[in-house]
Amino acid sequence: MVSSGAPEKTAVLDTLVVHPGYRGKGIGRSLVRQLRQNLVALRIGTLRTEVHWDDQQLLSFFHHEGFQPAPRFCLELGLG
Repeated sequence: MVSSGAPEKTAVLDTLVVHPGYRGKGIGRSLVRQLRQNLVALRIGTLRTEVHWDDQQLLSFFHHEGFQPAPRFCLELGLG
């Protein structure tokens, strides 16, 4: 959590894609595992990602990988 303007040691996972023909074979799990190892070595304390609330398959994947809801809201302002 940010306090007093101090930067967070947080990484953001923007995209994780596995070709549909290879899903269910543990590739996504392996990618996340390696990413976590790399981030720990870099002393990054948090990995954050965003998931559309109705994407149950992706929510389930991240849940099984240990992700939990963050204690913050994502706010958005449409400009068009």
